[in-house]
Amino acid sequence: GLSRAFGVLQSAERLDPDTGQWQTLQPMAHKRCAAVAAAAPDGRVYICGGNSSARYTGEVRTVERFDPSKGQWESLSPCLIQRNFAAGITAGGHLYVWGGKRGTDTLQ
Repeated sequence: GLSRAFGVLQSAERLDPDTGQWQTLQPMAHKRCAAVAAAAPDGRVYICGGNSSARYTGEVRTVERFDPSKGQWESLSPCLIQRNFAAGITAGGHLYVWGGKRGTDTLQ
């Protein structure tokens, strides 16, 4: 995400819907905005791609996974290409990512 001053963030938070309370989590290893986020059935959360620049000139390939049981992020193998504003899901034990943009090009 972006801060009010258009700084790219690496912070993370978690909401407990039962209490309505937010908790600050360990920050991601990489700051990013316009990234893909997908939750797996086991509760782990994947964040991939996105942009390291508020001007959207720094697409990234990095992938991170948050394990709520450990409260930690883990870096995974990078995506094959940089992309931001993409879509993603987890299914059958895999993370799927498609579409998005790279620079001024829309990916197909």
